Amino acid sequence: MHHYKKTLVVSSSREKTLLQKSILIKVSEMTNSKGQILWDNVAAEFPLDQNFLNNDLNKLKKVFIKKELDFNIVYFNSENERKKKLLIADMDSTIVDSETLDDLAKMIGQEKEIKKITKLAMNGKINFINSLTQRVELLKGTKIKNLENIQKNISFHNGAKELISTMKKNNCICALSTGGFYNIAESVKSELGFDYVQANTLEIVNNTITGKLLNPILNEDSKLDFLNFLAKKHNLSLHQTCAIGDGANDIKMVTASSMGVSFKGKKTLKSRAKFILDHSDLTGLLFLQGFTKKEISE
Repeated sequence: MHHYKKTLVVSSSREKTLLQKSILIKVSEMTNSKGQILWDNVAAEFPLDQNFLNNDLNKLKKVFIKKELDFNIVYFNSENERKKKLLIADMDSTIVDSETLDDLAKMIGQEKEIKKITKLAMNGKINFINSLTQRVELLKGTKIKNLENIQKNISFHNGAKELISTMKKNNCICALSTGGFYNIAESVKSELGFDYVQANTLEIVNNTITGKLLNPILNEDSKLDFLNFLAKKHNLSLHQTCAIGDGANDIKMVTASSMGVSFKGKKTLKSRAKFILDHSDLTGLLFLQGFTKKEISE
């Protein structure tokens, strides 16, 4: 039997600092493990022996159900393997704290209609490409300056900057993959320092959105293809990758990567992802890899 290591990572939001000493003591008792602090009052890990089972994890989660804490078990062979070499991240509601298409809709008074379709798509209730073409049709006639306004006012989820700069410092390739629009994704890429971007392209004629997308239109398969393509290009196995997203169109990429994370995700993704971050900010993905506060770049 191969001897891998197994550790429990407990994390919370850095804004709330909920991981108090009393909780650490209780987790330590329940796991029969001496914890190591990753970030004071925010994250810690507890090396586990092979007898600690999923059932024990569920018990732990039940005890702390009222606390806004994430509990994830990470399996790895070496510290080196635990720190990933390729990150692929979704943009809207993952790296960016809103759905940029909905933001655009708000500017032109189509918010109600577009939001409704976005919600269905992200919960996996309707086909992603159909939902996208329907939403883009509603943008017809929008001036490009509205798009530029969105680009200027992008707001990132807490921890986005730290996640990308820390991963890059550790020679990890960072890719942004989105069913959203290239213009916006390109701004996010340059602001945070992503190496690659994959996004949909709006057809724009005379500074106006025509209501059509240029082919190829990207969907959930495209995200998985991008993960496989980049891993191959950089001679990496899927073991050396991590993927993070929030919606139904992220399921394929998240389940294929060895560290696939649902970040504040919809039920349909959460039920399939190996790792779940509901309460932590994006530094939660760094804690899963064993990064400590002093290794995390601002």
